[in-house]
Amino acid sequence: AEFDPSEESWKTLGAGIYGMGRALAIDAEGHLWVGGLFSHVDARAQPFLGRWNPAGSAWEHLEGGPAGRVDVLSATADGRLLVGGAFLTAGSQSASGIAQLDVASGRWTGLAGGVNSAVTAIAEASDGSLVIGGAFSHAGTEPADAVALWSNDARWSHIEPAHREKGLDGPVLALAGSLDGRLYAAGSFSRAGGEET
Repeated sequence: AEFDPSEESWKTLGAGIYGMGRALAIDAEGHLWVGGLFSHVDARAQPFLGRWNPAGSAWEHLEGGPAGRVDVLSATADGRLLVGGAFLTAGSQSASGIAQLDVASGRWTGLAGGVNSAVTAIAEASDGSLVIGGAFSHAGTEPADAVALWSNDARWSHIEPAHREKGLDGPVLALAGSLDGRLYAAGSFSRAGGEET
């Protein structure tokens, strides 16, 4: 649904989605993306991901997409849509738990093997790299307990220094990065990097 402050009222977006919406993002062109656990968009079979064009007040048909539940969406300034959730492919490309879409070309790519369970949080670090959170224990070939860093040189790593205990002892449900480089995590965990939280 959309709230229009000029009319002080809520509006439906076409026929909506059939199922549960779990994530929203607005891309650089102003399109609204919705992800979740649904089978249809605007009465047309289109599972898990939809795009609403506010200029045309219409849902747009998408080719391909994630083959499973979408839990988190994040649009970047350079025209990518990052999609996290519980899936193994996106647009016929191998993409376990995390995928990116080049919005202009419609091309899907995975991120170096992805992760071994669902991704439920995405945040951009101060240097432009990405941090993801979820219920996973590995990112690519790297051990990564519930949180992992996707660096600007396109590889997975820990966010902690080598001498520190890694990750969190339970699933991460939300992440936020601050301008000074701090990272905040929320979820169902009691220890972070070996420290009680």
